[in-house]
Amino acid sequence: MADSIVVKQEGEEPVSLADLVPFKLQLPEGVEPWDFANQGPIVNFPEGFLPQGTGIAVSPPSETSEDSAGEDEETVVDLSLKNKNLTQISSHIFHYQTLHFLDLSCNAIESVPPGIGCLTALVHLNLSQNRIRSLPHEISKLHHLVKLDVSSNALSELPEGVWGELVAMRELRVLDNELRTLPPSLMDLRGLQKLNVAQNKLESLPHDIGRLENLEVLNCGKNMLRVVPRSLGQLHKLWFIFLGDNQLTELPIEMCSMSSLRTLNIHNNHVSYLPRDLINLTTLENLSLRGNPLVYDFINDLPTKPMSLLELCGRAIKNGNIPYDSNILPQDLVRYLDSARRCTGTNCNGVFFTHNVKSVNVVTDFCGKYRVPLMEYLCKRKCAVEKGNPKTTGTRKNCDGAKMQKVLLSGYSAPTDEDTTRQAHGHS
Repeated sequence: MADSIVVKQEGEEPVSLADLVPFKLQLPEGVEPWDFANQGPIVNFPEGFLPQGTGIAVSPPSETSEDSAGEDEETVVDLSLKNKNLTQISSHIFHYQTLHFLDLSCNAIESVPPGIGCLTALVHLNLSQNRIRSLPHEISKLHHLVKLDVSSNALSELPEGVWGELVAMRELRVLDNELRTLPPSLMDLRGLQKLNVAQNKLESLPHDIGRLENLEVLNCGKNMLRVVPRSLGQLHKLWFIFLGDNQLTELPIEMCSMSSLRTLNIHNNHVSYLPRDLINLTTLENLSLRGNPLVYDFINDLPTKPMSLLELCGRAIKNGNIPYDSNILPQDLVRYLDSARRCTGTNCNGVFFTHNVKSVNVVTDFCGKYRVPLMEYLCKRKCAVEKGNPKTTGTRKNCDGAKMQKVLLSGYSAPTDEDTTRQAHGHS
């Protein structure tokens, strides 16, 4: 018999290789060989051999040649050390460079050694529910990593300059930490589909979050966000947005162009109105507004600044249908003219750029049930007068395909991973 064996820790029912502990133990004195055909005998090792005399289910030693003595170490792909009271990550783990799944969650680990970069085959790394304060730059070497979970730790920042190397990353979970900002390089995760940064101390999101072109699920709840970046409207694959429990006062009009948006949660903020065109999103099914002022009166007597010469000239060109292109105008002026927005006034076909008049139109029959104030942007104050008092109630009678299935004003709870997965499958 070999003088060392591969062991499997006793506990929950094994699933695949998830509970393998791939290290060698010398046979304790007094343990004799047995018939391995009896399907996983249990051996209680002598007191002190393992912590608290842990019982171990022993697998038979390999009967291959000595040349393949390290074969077990080289082929382990799934290792779970969840809830083992670990305070550090043993360097022995870094020898198993074929690991695809590593679960070190629910321990008391305070740091991640640079050696983590040796596990270049990792697909899923779970470091959640520990005491980790920082991540090493060596995680940039994990080019096959699809999911990283570092939730419920003590992270005050994420490393900068490493995320662009994680080309396979599809899901990042950083909820329940101490983050105040997100590193700019995080926007280099072009393949990212799910991002969860809830329950941190974020005061803003990166202005170029629109670069995450494949993002489908975004959870930023329970932070201190005051503004939503306008570039969020560029995320046309994003179908789930959770912005509840922040300090938002309004939503950018660009969000009205999110053609895949199905669920939008903005409960417990300071939002007084919604962008008018939000009601025209035919995909929107679930909207949570609970805990917002959503006032029906809007102050129109705010001081109005005079229009800039650039705004006046731009309006003249667009309203007069004067042709222009990059052959006669600088490229930045062409982009400016292309950014013109159409006035939503009833009898107005005018445009505006950055100078506009805000007016609230309250929808009284929101799919037959709710009163919701919608913000409109007009090119001049006269358009609001022609429409009637901006506080005048409007009606939306025909919901048809654009019907919102749920307008949630109360009783809404934060979504779980199972919720978003179930909704995604329900619309696939």
